[in-house]
Parts: sequence; structure tokens; C-alpha cells
Amino acid sequence: MSNVLKEFSDATTALVQAAAKRVVAVNGREWGGSSGIIVKPGVVVTAEEALERDDEISVILPDGQEAQATVAGGDPTTDVAVLRFSGADLAEPKAAALPLPGAIVIGVGRVGKDVVTAIGSIALVGEAWRSSQGGLIDARIRADITLRRATEGSALVDAEGSLIGMAVFGPRRRVLAIPHATVMRATEHILAHGSVTRGYVGVHVRPIAADGGFPAGAIIVGLDPEGPAKKAGVIIGDVVLTWNGEPVNGARSIIERLGPASVGQGAKLGLSRAGKEVDVSMTVAPRPSA
Repeated sequence: MSNVLKEFSDATTALVQAAAKRVVAVNGREWGGSSGIIVKPGVVVTAEEALERDDEISVILPDGQEAQATVAGGDPTTDVAVLRFSGADLAEPKAAALPLPGAIVIGVGRVGKDVVTAIGSIALVGEAWRSSQGGLIDARIRADITLRRATEGSALVDAEGSLIGMAVFGPRRRVLAIPHATVMRATEHILAHGSVTRGYVGVHVRPIAADGGFPAGAIIVGLDPEGPAKKAGVIIGDVVLTWNGEPVNGARSIIERLGPASVGQGAKLGLSRAGKEVDVSMTVAPRPSA
């Protein structure tokens, strides 16, 4: 008579052991560290918000050895940071299909030399979305599992061991997955350019509502004196109604238009200024370093 529980346990253990072969511990903050995933030979990704320094970083590899690592770059808009180190000749992990709610998910992280794991289910799957900083996340995936702080940046795998994404903490410490596609896109860009550069026009805006409470645009409440908008003639109090002919519905509409592909592109703003319509054109600049 088969023992279903033992079979399930054995299968889960095998999945964890396989996933752990590409999971590392990252010593990149003063307390607690984080986890990371080897996605290419000599390349680890971890949660950008979990790195508190950009030097004196090391990783504990799956074989227990410690290796020094350097920061190749990071993208706070997608919460992806990329580290380089010597060793671990592993190819890109196999991407999981988009999971369905209720699917089993396993989180695999590392604290020092020890593997730490959690098992649960997919609580929510939604469409692509923008982070609060405007980064494009290919799918909204929330996992109903509990992770320790030190396992932020760990691998979330499905029942076949394929990588769903990287585990990060959302509001109320809910576990979100930065999808495999997002992680790899950000990684390739960072390896090529050192960071993910977003567009910048130098405006601070607040949404402005039309009758009925629906946003009708974004009012300029601050300007960078050296930014493209100021130089093009935008003034405080202008209301942005359109961007390249498309309606602007609050600050989010502007953030979404300032992705990496926007740098160097033209932006024609349709403004309302003291009751009159004004058009202003500018070229989107790269966002200045903090």
C-alpha cells in the first residue's frame, strides 16, 4: 500500500534540494543578510532593497564556500540587484509557466550554509503592473507562504522545480514574486549598462480631479531647475492633460511613460495654463543618479 504522505514529502525534499543548488546567502546588509539566486555563470540576483551597502559583499555558495561579490548594478523599480562572483557555472534557470491560484509553491532561501524553505500556495495571479517607482512587473503574483527576513531574494519554484520568480516582501510583509521574465530582463540590462536608467523630465505633480472626482490630469507643483520640463517652458501651476496626444490621468500616467525606452525620446505635453491650452515639447533625459 502506497504511502501518499511519504511520496509527497520525498518529492518536496527533492525539489528543495534541486533548487538549493542555485540559491546563495548574501551578506549585503548589517543584520540578517538576504538570499539570492544564481541565474548565470558567476551572476546572482537578489532583492535590491535587501542590499544596504555596495562593497564588502560576500555570498555563501551552495557548496558552503564563501566568495567575494561585487555589485554589477540594481534596479529599485523592479527590486532587482545583480552581483558578480567567481564560480558556480550554472545556466539560466528554467522558467515556470504562469501559475494559477491554488498551485503549490516552494520558497527556497539560504541563511549562511543552511537551506531554509517554506511551502504554501499561490494566493493571487494578476496582470502586469507598475511598482510605486514605475517599474514594469510582468505579472502580479502573491504567494501564501511565510518567509524569514533573511530569505528575501529567495527562489520561488513550482511543483516541477521551475522558477516562478524571486521572493520579495510587499505591503504587510506579504510575499510577492518578481517573475522570472522581469528578473532576467532587468539582469540583462544591468549587466549591459550597470543599471536600469529611467526617463526624467524634472516635474513633481499631483493628480487633479474633474467633476465627479475622476482625475483629469496632473498639476505641476515642483520643477527641477535643470530638468527638461523647466527648460522647455513648463511652469508651476500648469496642468498636464496629454502626453504625446494621449490623456494623462494623474501622476501614475506620467511615471508609466518614463520607462527605460523613453530616454532620448520626444515628449509633447498638452497643458492647461490659466484656462488656455498650451503645447510644450521636450526630450526625455536619463534620470540623474541619487
